[in-house]
Amino acid sequence: METANLILIKLVEIAILFFEFMGAIVIVLAGARGILDLLRKSSQTRLNLAKGMAMGLEFKIGSEILRTVLVRDLAEIFIVA
Repeated sequence: METANLILIKLVEIAILFFEFMGAIVIVLAGARGILDLLRKSSQTRLNLAKGMAMGLEFKIGSEILRTVLVRDLAEIFIVA
């Protein structure tokens, strides 16, 4: 049982890193696209930027939700909150 718990913890830690990384990439790409749209004077600049930022933040929230799986005591819950 202890081995299964350690495997689960490692998998969750890897997933957290993956979601954090993907969120950062999406936010950077959305910002770059927003700059390009702004230079092209696109009417969809704000909408595209908002959609990209929202998707990036969804990845970040997903990583925070996974982080709560690893919480072991009350002090860690306050840190996550």
